[in-house]
Amino acid sequence: MKSASAPTAKKEGTVDLHETVGNELAEAGAGALCERCWSWVGRTFAAITRATSPVPFWAHAACTLTLVLLVDFGLTLATQRDLFRRFVYEDILWAAFTLCFLLLMRWQFLHHLDVLRHEVLPHLPAGDLADVRRWMRWLQCVGLQWATSILAGALGAICSFLVITQGGTQAIGAGQVFLHFMDFLLMGMLAYDAVPFILLYNRIGNYRFQLYTLNPSHSAVLIAMYNLANGFSLVFAAMVALFMMLVTRLYPSSLFLAISFMPIVLFNWVPILLLFAISQRAFSRIILRVKRQKLAELQQRISQIEASVDMSKKPTVDLMKGLLDYYQRVADTPNSMLNVQVALNLVTSLILPLLGLLLSSYAQISKMLGLQR
Repeated sequence: MKSASAPTAKKEGTVDLHETVGNELAEAGAGALCERCWSWVGRTFAAITRATSPVPFWAHAACTLTLVLLVDFGLTLATQRDLFRRFVYEDILWAAFTLCFLLLMRWQFLHHLDVLRHEVLPHLPAGDLADVRRWMRWLQCVGLQWATSILAGALGAICSFLVITQGGTQAIGAGQVFLHFMDFLLMGMLAYDAVPFILLYNRIGNYRFQLYTLNPSHSAVLIAMYNLANGFSLVFAAMVALFMMLVTRLYPSSLFLAISFMPIVLFNWVPILLLFAISQRAFSRIILRVKRQKLAELQQRISQIEASVDMSKKPTVDLMKGLLDYYQRVADTPNSMLNVQVALNLVTSLILPLLGLLLSSYAQISKMLGLQR
C-alpha cells in the first residue's frame, strides 16, 4: 500500500507546487509598477464616480490622459496663449497614440502572464520552478521601473522638444513639454515590462521542459512561447510604425526625415532582433537537449537487445528495425524552430516601421530625391 500511495502523493504535491508558483506569478504581475499605478487610478476613478462595478482599464487610462491634456492646455493658455491653436490638434493626437500604446502593451503584458501560468509552467519540472520564482523579482523591481519610466519621460520630452522646435528655431509651449514627458513616462512603465520577458527567454534554455519527443520543435509549450515572442514583436513594430507615421505627418521636415531611420533601428530593429536571437537560441538548446536524451535512451535500448537477444530471430529483427527507424526519425527532426514562416514573421516585424515611414513621407522623400518638383 505504501509503494502505491507514494507516487500519488508526490504527483499531488507537484501539482500543488505548480499551482502555487502560478498564483505567485499572478501576484508578481499585479505588483508591477504599471499595475499598481493603474489600480490606484482605477480605485480613485471608481470612488469619484461612485461606480459599483470595476472600472475597465481603458476608461481610467483615457481619463488619466484627458487630465494630462487639460493640464497641458491650461499651461499653454497661461504662458503662451498664441500657441494654443497651433498645438491643440497635435496634443490630442499624441494623447490618442499614448492611449493606443497603453492598451496594446498592457494586453500583451497580461497575455504573457496568462500563457506562462497556464501553458508553460505545467510543462516544467518542479526543480526549475525555483528559478522561475527568482525571475519573478524582475516584475516587482519598483525602483528600477520608476527609474526607467522617468528616464523615458525625460528622453521623450527632450526629443520632442528638438523635433517640434526643429533644433531650437521654432517655439514650443510648456504644456507640450509636460504632455510629452507624461506620455513617455506612462509608456515607459509598460515598456519596462518587456525587459523581464526578454530575460526569461534567456533563462528558459536551461529549463527541462516536458516535450513531444517524436518532434520536439512541434511541442505545444514551445509553440506557445514562440507565439508570445512573435506577437510582442508584431505589436511593438506596429506601434513604432504608427509612431513614425504620426511624427512625419505632424513634423514633415527634411531634417527629421534625414535622422528618422535611426529611431527605426534603435527602437524597433535592435529589440526585435535581440528577442528573436535570444528566444531562438533558447528553443534550440531545449530541443537539442530533449533529442539527445531520447537518442541516448534508444541507443541504450538497442545495445541491450544486441547483447541479450538472439539477433537471428525474425521478431528480434523486426524490433530492431522499428527501433532504428524510430531513432532515425527522432534524429531527422529539426534542431530549432526556424522555418520559412518564422523568417517571414521576423521580416514583417522589421519592415513595418519602414513602410509606415515611407507611406507617410512619400511626398517629402520624392521631393528630396528630385522625383517631384
